[in-house]
Amino acid sequence: MLSTKNKFRMTSVLVILALVSGFANVSPAHAANFTIDSTADAGDVNPGDGICDSAPDPVLTICTQRAAIQEANSLAGADTITFNVTGLITLDNPLNISDDLTIAGPGAADLTISGNGAVGVLFVNPGVTLNLQDVTIANGNADDGGGIFNNGGTVTVLDSTFSGNRAAYTGGGISNFSGTLNVTNSTFSGNHNAESGGGGIFNDGGAVTVTNSTFSGNDTIDDDGGGIQNNGGTLTVVNSIFSGNSAQLNGGGIFNDGGAVTIMDSAFSGNFAGFDGGGIYNRAVGEVTVINSTISGNTTDNGNDGNFPSDAGDDGGVGGGIYNQGTLNVTNSTIIGNATGNGGDGFFPSGGTGGEGGDGGGIYNLGTLSVTNSTISGNATGNGGIGVIFASNPIVGGPGGKGGDGGGIYNQGTLTVTNSSISGNTAGNGGDGIIGGPPGCVGPCGDSGDGGDGGGIYNQSTLNVTNSTISGNVGGDGGSSGVAGDGGDGGIHNSQGTVNMTNSTISGNVGGDGVCSGSFCVAGSGGVGGIHSEGTLKVTNSIISDNTPGVGDISTSGRNNCSAPITDGSNNLQFPGTTCGDSITVADPLLGPLQDNGGPTLTHALLPDSPAIDAADPAFCPATDQRGVIRPQDGDGDGIAICDIGAFEVEVSAPPTPAEQLSDLTKDVNDFVGGGDISSGVGTALLSKLQTAQKKLEGDQTNTTVNVLQAFINSVEAQRGKQISATAADDLIAQAQAIIEQLQP
Repeated sequence: MLSTKNKFRMTSVLVILALVSGFANVSPAHAANFTIDSTADAGDVNPGDGICDSAPDPVLTICTQRAAIQEANSLAGADTITFNVTGLITLDNPLNISDDLTIAGPGAADLTISGNGAVGVLFVNPGVTLNLQDVTIANGNADDGGGIFNNGGTVTVLDSTFSGNRAAYTGGGISNFSGTLNVTNSTFSGNHNAESGGGGIFNDGGAVTVTNSTFSGNDTIDDDGGGIQNNGGTLTVVNSIFSGNSAQLNGGGIFNDGGAVTIMDSAFSGNFAGFDGGGIYNRAVGEVTVINSTISGNTTDNGNDGNFPSDAGDDGGVGGGIYNQGTLNVTNSTIIGNATGNGGDGFFPSGGTGGEGGDGGGIYNLGTLSVTNSTISGNATGNGGIGVIFASNPIVGGPGGKGGDGGGIYNQGTLTVTNSSISGNTAGNGGDGIIGGPPGCVGPCGDSGDGGDGGGIYNQSTLNVTNSTISGNVGGDGGSSGVAGDGGDGGIHNSQGTVNMTNSTISGNVGGDGVCSGSFCVAGSGGVGGIHSEGTLKVTNSIISDNTPGVGDISTSGRNNCSAPITDGSNNLQFPGTTCGDSITVADPLLGPLQDNGGPTLTHALLPDSPAIDAADPAFCPATDQRGVIRPQDGDGDGIAICDIGAFEVEVSAPPTPAEQLSDLTKDVNDFVGGGDISSGVGTALLSKLQTAQKKLEGDQTNTTVNVLQAFINSVEAQRGKQISATAADDLIAQAQAIIEQLQP
């Protein structure tokens, strides 16, 4: 917009002010407001004169964004820029913010500030505050912070979009160096980082808070953190979505390197890592807390195929949902449908071993991991790669790769699972040891890879499980050609680690098969359905039942629940058979299906007459069951409350109070009158007696209440078959007698 200048008036005002103040120095006005009326990028003709003007014409003013920022930088105090224009502002150089400023756009859909793929958009100096709202920052291109480089300032982003920005080193969208960054109701989409991480945001030692925002389609090449990389700072994510972000290395959604990250009420889905941690990667000494959030459908990459001169296939990436080297706490959250990559195939001309499938479909843990009130479900590890025949020796095939271990969780650190459900996870299949064509193999050709172990959990260190359900997990099948691989174990595989399990239920898990196909094939072993332990395993107050072994050359009988006798901590149940040891009671626990029985996670309910009811050792009984139901309860009705075995406590409803029973009795009298079973006059008299009984009960006059109820019974008997039907009389008398018995046990 063009307007008439009046610099003489401005000069006169300044002179008068100087005279009034005794010719004191006059400072520029504080807290100026500038309104942008042009989408051009010209600078101010006279920075510091208090007038936003990019036009050299002495008559007209044109206020551009750059001119307004130059004037704001020269004024002490916090200034504000608003816009009377919409459309696209294309920058020739970055906008330098050296004093506190608010840039308030007309709406992210209406105004875009663009670096045109050539320059960064905004640079915020140390100690400076920038409030940015209702704009789109697009196509910035800088070494650090293509959209914004915050060099120790305080930046607040509200209702804005960052799209298509690029950085050669850090932070395609925003790079925050030792500053404070708050992002609310905003979108980061399609931002790109080339080298040092943080496709959407890079935080180096600063404090970042992201609220009600979306990060989608951001990526980093040759580094970590497709959505956000947090390097030694603090990052808080609340009610936000991370979807479809990717990192060529680690941490498709978020990469945390030594900082503290808190994620609440958020969703991470469809993120991808070329190496490890499809959704989230937490490096050593880092701390990540996940609360009320969902980590779903994230993946890691497949291993590369063998390539001359290296003939072995690479292993698949690990930690489909989360990779943890530091401290990770998962509470009230769901880790579902994540997957790791397959192993690469061996190289053909010289023959080669197939790579192993990636471990830890849901979570891969090398540090300290706590899972509480959470669900780990439907995750999967990758299959082993194919071993290819040696061309120089056609009767020997390359070994197939092992399927990935730990469909739900892979643990090589310290893992504590409490009040949680680990169900429906799958370990990867072993790769085949390929046999040759003509002249072909004349005997067994190549060892196929074993199926992945621990469809639910693979443990190689310390595992503590309390009040949790491990159900419906499946071990991987062994490769089926040449010498077939062994089937993997379904529920838990403990490899030289230590497991302590209390009040938990291991049921319905399935071992992988070790079968072979074709001629000259040797079958492998079927996997254990429930628990395979090569280390220390102690089980207390728990159920291990109805698990199914895989099929193989070893008879399937005897490998359904346990691979060998376990340490019986007391009061356990196994069924069927005695594979877990002769000291453990064999009895059908009568479990219901895995379903929602209340609480945040799925459980197997104990059906009526289950031998697990009131049968646990009270010395090891947790305060609640998996659902949060108070333990112990008198599930068998013998008057003594004892904990139930397993993760589920049968809940006993408290008997109705005498006051509640009187209320029900009054309602029934009214219903019988309405239905014609009691005459109106008799009904009125009976209701009067019940009203009197209620008042006496409220006054703690127990004996009087009993006398009134007895009089009520006598009145009903007197009218039985006359003005009260026999059916109604029987019902009312039984209820009144029950109240009397409760008042006078």
